[in-house]
This record gives sequence, structure tokens and C-alpha cells, in this order.
Amino acid sequence: MSVREDIRTRCRSLYEVLSDYLDGELTSEESRLVEEHVAMCPPCQGYLEQFKTLYRMLGHVRREDLPPDFDHVMGGVLEAWRAARGRS
Repeated sequence: MSVREDIRTRCRSLYEVLSDYLDGELTSEESRLVEEHVAMCPPCQGYLEQFKTLYRMLGHVRREDLPPDFDHVMGGVLEAWRAARGRS
């Protein structure tokens, strides 16, 4: 595996656990690994900041106030971001 492929694999792993990380649901070891990766990966630093902003904004919204397709739409937004990032 090339260094670039290894970094992409780590970034994908981060995407999968970021919500749990922000919710404090990871073990201390898992949290440490997330923090180490983010510290050395500027794209993931930006992604984490965007995710934190989203959490702050949505923290004031009740689930029942969101449109029924919210999860689908947000999933599409994240996939588009990932696809655009993967091309760079």
C-alpha cells in the first residue's frame, strides 16, 4: 500500500468514527488515534471543524423538526465532499 493510499484509508476510518468521537463514545485509545491523525492531516482538520460546526448548529434542533429526508441529503453532501477531496 502506498503512503497516499494509507492516508486515504485513515481518512475514511476517521469519517466513520467522527460522530462517535464528538459524542465521547470512543475509547481513550480510539480518541488518541483520531487526534493523532487529525494533527497531521490538514484535510481532516478542516473536516473535523466543519463537523463541529454542524454539531453546534444542529445541537439546537430537535430531530422531529428536521425534514424526513435530512439523513439522505446530508449523506449526499458528505459523499460529494469526499469525492471532491479524493480528486485532489
